[in-house]
Amino acid sequence: MEEYQMVNDNQFSSYKYLINSAPIGIFTSRSDGKPLSINPELAKMLGYANGEEVLNNYQDLAKDLYANFERREELIKQLEEHGEVLNFEFRATKAEGELIWLSMNARMSKKNSDGTFLISGFTTDITKEKIAEQELIDSEKKYRQLAETVHAILWEYNIVNDSWDYVAPQSEEILGYKPQEWKDYNFWKSKIHPDDRDWAVKYCANCLAKGEDHVLEYRFIKKNGEIAWLRDEVNVEVIDGEARFMRGFMLDITEQKEQEYQINFIRNHDPLTELYNRTYLEEKILLLDVKEELPISIIMADLNGLKMINDTYGHSVGDEILVETAKILKNGCDKTDLIARWGGDEFLILLPQTNYVETQKIIRQIKNLCKTTANSKIPISIAMGIGIKVIANQKMHTVLNKAEANMNQNKLIEIRSTKNHILKELLKNLDKKTFETEEHTWRMQKLAFAIAEKISISPKELERLSLLVTLHDIGMTIVPEGILYKDTSLTLDEWKMVKKHPETGARIAASTTDFAHISKELLSHHEHWNGAGYPQGLKGDKIPYLARMLAIIDAYDVMVTGRPYKRAVSKNEALEEISSYAGKQFDPKLVNKFMEVMEI
Repeated sequence: MEEYQMVNDNQFSSYKYLINSAPIGIFTSRSDGKPLSINPELAKMLGYANGEEVLNNYQDLAKDLYANFERREELIKQLEEHGEVLNFEFRATKAEGELIWLSMNARMSKKNSDGTFLISGFTTDITKEKIAEQELIDSEKKYRQLAETVHAILWEYNIVNDSWDYVAPQSEEILGYKPQEWKDYNFWKSKIHPDDRDWAVKYCANCLAKGEDHVLEYRFIKKNGEIAWLRDEVNVEVIDGEARFMRGFMLDITEQKEQEYQINFIRNHDPLTELYNRTYLEEKILLLDVKEELPISIIMADLNGLKMINDTYGHSVGDEILVETAKILKNGCDKTDLIARWGGDEFLILLPQTNYVETQKIIRQIKNLCKTTANSKIPISIAMGIGIKVIANQKMHTVLNKAEANMNQNKLIEIRSTKNHILKELLKNLDKKTFETEEHTWRMQKLAFAIAEKISISPKELERLSLLVTLHDIGMTIVPEGILYKDTSLTLDEWKMVKKHPETGARIAASTTDFAHISKELLSHHEHWNGAGYPQGLKGDKIPYLARMLAIIDAYDVMVTGRPYKRAVSKNEALEEISSYAGKQFDPKLVNKFMEVMEI
């Protein structure tokens, strides 16, 4: 839970910073007219020093902000009908009563049981553009003067002659094309981005047929090959019932669109993997849950062994594995498939118009990509399950539950193999990284069996003791080699890091079915009989029995074999040292048994 909170705190700080530093106005309000929050840029637009002043002075947006309260009613109506508004323009009252024009993009973000709902979005001050537009209409002279000064492309197109009668010189500065290069309608059409061309041309043709003014935003190919976003505001002049001229101006809104994209990306994507987030995909599931999209397949996927990876290698490595898993899922799917990070280690793939055979093919592709990591330090293993909606009245939550159930069933089969592989890698790395060699383990096993025979423990306990000896310092994998091989005294911080290894070892064992039964002993093998040990400060019989045995065996072998920071001593010196700590560090009864085994 603390790890989850930390991630969310980091996300909150990122979102807060982005919103507070955004060069556009960002807000949330209620449909009943109550403002809830605004960012510094919007406060500045309205003539206030900060957002708190705005919230204090605007109690009812319809009365206090909107110069025309009917415009506010139109906003609410559109939100109720469509869930969002784009480029919604209205006149607003600033702090000193001055009126400005604002353009708003907003959406209904949460609907309450009483019918009210939250509104969130962003605004830009378009007062200058509105003034410019009015001046263009008022006077040809002002039209010409303004055309030569504003950072926009004013233009006039003669429909009858298929010619551009006027294109402002800013065309060259903004788009790279000189005014004389605008020869005919096809020139404009050919420069529209291919993905926008068809709808933009059809939309303009439809408006011309009706003689309607219109506004459109589209991507335009600049002369240097770069892409610019243009906002084209078009006035259609109708003479004798026929559209004869179009006049308007093009604004370069590339920067604004990039800002919108960043805001939308953050709202809809998981910040770590850059896949869609759960909220976004839940919305998409609702939108795509229609008969035309059948069959709708869902793949629920779970990264095997993430907790063990986090406990063993740290969360930074776990995050790297999550990112690699996201790449595998994307590479195994088509670009049009919708993939989301559904939870901590869970992913969901939404596949409209995809049947069972096609879904199985995607799973095979993902599995094959996972196999390419088999020789990696941490191979990626993903458990997956399928749910498919084939009839219209089938509930999507039933499909989701089926996919999750199938995934959990497959996970039971795969997770043990994954954890065992990780554990083998840990033991291999431990052998390379520390002094816990196979010889050290073998010597300890031999002593353990001798003591076990002396005190007549059960075969089951002997098996646990043998496993405990093998894994007792598995938690040392978290300690840097520079500390392990240091031949001088450790600093306080270094010693604190070393003292964490029993907890890490216990977490690793607890995360695996095969080793969970020795996790308490792993946690306790550095506790002292007098309560002065770590990590819990257990005392006497509160320390697990096998952990007390291990403490004596480990201490003896370390003393007789030595370490970089401590010379090896003779057998007798080691036994004298252990005897002197009976009743302090070690269980005195077990020390006596150990001495008998060692023939002292």
